[in-house]
Amino acid sequence: MAAKRGLGRGLDDLLDTHDTDLPFLSAYGSADEKALSGLPPSASTDDPQDLFQALVRFLKSENAKIEIKGNIAKCEKWLKLDIVADGVQATLACVNLPLVPSDLMSPGMQAGTLSKDNSSASVIFTIWSVDARRLLSRINEHQKRK
Repeated sequence: MAAKRGLGRGLDDLLDTHDTDLPFLSAYGSADEKALSGLPPSASTDDPQDLFQALVRFLKSENAKIEIKGNIAKCEKWLKLDIVADGVQATLACVNLPLVPSDLMSPGMQAGTLSKDNSSASVIFTIWSVDARRLLSRINEHQKRK
């Protein structure tokens, strides 16, 4: 009689073997910590300058009108990106932002704040992630409808 075969690999082995972002894991909480030895690069923070460039490229791909001056990028009056020590500070300002506070607490985001009247928000992006892309895309789409 053949013995039952157990699972050969666990989640740790999978993550070690495949440096992959698994967006469904964001439901388990923040992953904003600095890189720890033994973790794959996807679990660390991105270089702020590289992250800034990625955010700008994405906004351009979404046909956002963006101006860049040094380490600051502005999309009309609704978005300002600024490189800070921990990542890229995004400051949003427009009438009736389509956000709730939890939108600014996803993995790869720190210090997220949303005004009570939903007219402004601020967050620091620490990594390029699906959540960051989704947030910027949603705000850009909201601005295009005006």
